[in-house]
Amino acid sequence: MTRFFVLLLICTGIIVFYLNKVFIANTIHFGRTVMWNTYGYGGETRTIFQDPTIYLRQNVRTHVGDISFLEFREELYKKYGYTLTSPTYPFVTVVSNYQMNCTWEFTDWLQVQKNRTNRRPKAYLPDGGQRDFLTNKYSGVSYKYSDDRAKLNITYKSWENIADIVTWHARDVLRLVDDMSGISMHYAMKNYYLIGKRWLVLASDHPIVEVQAIQNGASHILSVGQVVRETEAVSSISFLEFAEKRRRYSEAFDFVATWGTIESVGLGRYGDVLDAFGDLQMMAMLGCSLKKGGLFFLGIPIGRDAVIFNQKRIYGHARLPMLIAGYEWIGTFSEDFETSTEITGPEIDRLHKFDHLKRTLVLRKL
Repeated sequence: MTRFFVLLLICTGIIVFYLNKVFIANTIHFGRTVMWNTYGYGGETRTIFQDPTIYLRQNVRTHVGDISFLEFREELYKKYGYTLTSPTYPFVTVVSNYQMNCTWEFTDWLQVQKNRTNRRPKAYLPDGGQRDFLTNKYSGVSYKYSDDRAKLNITYKSWENIADIVTWHARDVLRLVDDMSGISMHYAMKNYYLIGKRWLVLASDHPIVEVQAIQNGASHILSVGQVVRETEAVSSISFLEFAEKRRRYSEAFDFVATWGTIESVGLGRYGDVLDAFGDLQMMAMLGCSLKKGGLFFLGIPIGRDAVIFNQKRIYGHARLPMLIAGYEWIGTFSEDFETSTEITGPEIDRLHKFDHLKRTLVLRKL
């Protein structure tokens, strides 16, 4: 009987040792931890793989085939001046190798605007710049043409009726643009304390984001990009004037927000100068006006990297990390849930060609 118990004890020890060894091995080689939002609000989690070597060999689906994160690191991020710092999934975390110089960003933008003309926007990508527009070949391309120059000079009636529109239900506001996915911006704002704070909004055709900010407690909003009739809560200036007065607005705002605008910058749709990095520069300039620790509410299409010229970009595994470099990603909101959710790799892989998700990302300025 004693021998039986000794044998049983030995067998139990062997089993425990084996299971522990397998568990530790999995933790070291295949394990992953969760990066929690550290800003004080629950929600966004992203996976951090504990073995970068194994992680970097993983493939993700793009328009040019399955590409590993290792190839992205060597052939994309390094060539464009970024360092992959954390193997977060499904979007890696990168930082720019160049120190942010707000004066240079605005000066360069103003210099480029001298080349702006009133000519009809181009219908096709320029031959000499395709590689940069297509993120060093990793973005797909399709064509859907718009000439929206006239919209810059139109003041929609909705801009004149902001005081009335803010009394509408959040979903009724979106009838102005007939796009219910914009409710994700409203949900994102509801999850953060906005009362009495100053906002900078990159304007679109209709004051959807401005109204959403007011409904969630914003005290004053500077709407940049389209000069419109002002209200007690909203002031507006052109982006040209904003750039010229950049020192006045340096780190002056608690929050920045944009929905459906960043992705079209630099594609010529509104008569702007063609610029493969126009969206990245616009993010940098808006960020210069945001206080350290302030939040950036960014509404963009997410899927496989693509350019639908001259309409918009779709942000995926390649370009999205560069777009949000310098920020901590702390929340993701969709039209389906009022709380923060996640974007998964398989969710992106299941999308058909050039389809995309519309999401609002909440970013904290580092």
